[in-house]
Amino acid sequence: MPTHHIYTNETLPSHLVYQRLSFIRILWIDPYVDNPNYHLQLDPRSVRHEIYVESDSLVSSVSVIKTSALIGEQQLICMASPI
Repeated sequence: MPTHHIYTNETLPSHLVYQRLSFIRILWIDPYVDNPNYHLQLDPRSVRHEIYVESDSLVSSVSVIKTSALIGEQQLICMASPI
């Protein structure tokens, strides 16, 4: 049964980082993903990664990023999933 874990960029284990990035490279259809010289990295705006693993294998992953937007004179902080 998969287990749920929550990580930050600093605490996400490297084997899960590589599995996650490999999965993105396989599924996304974008020129930069198909370029073998392009190194995918975790989004530095990420504040949390919700991960399901079974043994040492990634089952599911979603990352939440924190970004801001200026609306008129008001600065808004947004939390969203980039993928």
